[in-house]
Amino acid sequence: MWRRKHFNTLCFPRVGFSGRHGIVGVALLVACVAACTGTDTGHSHPGMPGASSAVADDPPTGFATLVLAPSDPLPTSTDPDAPRPTGTVWYRVGSGQSTPDVAFEWYVRAHHLPPHRAFRVELTVDDRATYSVGSAHTDESGTLTTHGTLARFADQFCVGEPATPQSVAGTHVVVVSVKSDGSGAGAAGYGGPLTDPTRTLPCGGNGDGVFEYWLIGTDPIQVGAPAAPASR
Repeated sequence: MWRRKHFNTLCFPRVGFSGRHGIVGVALLVACVAACTGTDTGHSHPGMPGASSAVADDPPTGFATLVLAPSDPLPTSTDPDAPRPTGTVWYRVGSGQSTPDVAFEWYVRAHHLPPHRAFRVELTVDDRATYSVGSAHTDESGTLTTHGTLARFADQFCVGEPATPQSVAGTHVVVVSVKSDGSGAGAAGYGGPLTDPTRTLPCGGNGDGVFEYWLIGTDPIQVGAPAAPASR
């Protein structure tokens, strides 16, 4: 799967998040593209998921469930004596509350991650575009809970090279992964000079420039029905 660069945003202003009942609110801030030059390692790949004994929690009504398994190998910073991380994705595709257009709604809950650290949720769509769609901090027990609704597949947080947004409608293959958020606090970047020149992407991670994959979906999400075979 293709991965792109992230800003090492140590000079950027903080973005606030608030979580209640597992839902995390995101505040978008004005950005400065050339503020920092450090980046993530670039076109890295999450490791293939290892075996997982995770048992998914009950999903909200109308949501499908996907298990997240530990990336293999795990990051070198992993405590060898700690339980292996586990996670669950709940998702659905349908009309949003404020628009009749198709939207992709998701929840991610993960356990046994390092406590009080920021993590990102990424979606890789059709194995060619990766979107940073969620960022939240683990609690004292290492549990991560975050949620989002996408009217289109598009980056929601600062990245070095924003991917071109695309419609949720149609047929897509989506892979979910969770990685450490090494972005710093400060002004982020614009959504893209051609596609989203006025949309800004916030930063608010750990500020260490480290983006390592911890969890990856055991199976891809199939969005939309496959095309029917042509009649003869």
